[in-house]
Amino acid sequence: MHHVPDSAIHQLQFIFLQFSDINYHLSAMKKTVILFLFILFLHHQSIAQSGPLLKAAGTYPDKPVRDELKKGNWTLGLNGLGNYFNSFNGKGGSWSLTPQAGFFVADRFVTGIQLSIGGEFYNKKPGNAPSPITDYEFYSLDPELFTRYYVTSFRVKPFVQISSGYNFQWGRRSNTSSERISQGAGNYTVSGALGINFLITKSIAVEALYNHRFAADSQLADPNMNLKIRVGISLFRNIR
Repeated sequence: MHHVPDSAIHQLQFIFLQFSDINYHLSAMKKTVILFLFILFLHHQSIAQSGPLLKAAGTYPDKPVRDELKKGNWTLGLNGLGNYFNSFNGKGGSWSLTPQAGFFVADRFVTGIQLSIGGEFYNKKPGNAPSPITDYEFYSLDPELFTRYYVTSFRVKPFVQISSGYNFQWGRRSNTSSERISQGAGNYTVSGALGINFLITKSIAVEALYNHRFAADSQLADPNMNLKIRVGISLFRNIR
């Protein structure tokens, strides 16, 4: 019988573990997309079922409604997302939060500042085959200027947004000798987003958006860039 070298066995184990992690992440992405589509379906059904009542109250979703998205008003918002996984090869997670403050320079047209902060970590489980993926823990802080335009004056308000700023990153990574090495990086950012805002009252809304960074990719693990689908809440006020 031919003896299979230990190095070959380790390589096969490594390839299997990598495919296991890839399949896990693809499954998680599929579940996220299905959940997002399911939420949109429920939202559509709720509008269809409550249409007559809203119409009687003068707030039907396809008619203009009273709101505070007026020139001279202010807005405060918060959006974000998080995830966690525990696979055969390791466990990890990430989170990202983005508070916003803006001023309406025209009806439905707001400009302001936002501060995205997030963290991501990964811990390799002991006893597995050698892997180039090591333990790490990184954080990101990205102050940006943003501009957002709400397309309609209806209760359901699609919007587009662009933002730009500078991303600060720091954290630690383990090398193959399990030594913890500090790392840091920074880069300019330009991002665009498409979203839907739904008014609960004339001054409170919930929202969902898809955010994509056009420039530039982060050098380290960055949940502010990687967590593209986000949910949040916005407040609109006249504080004069």
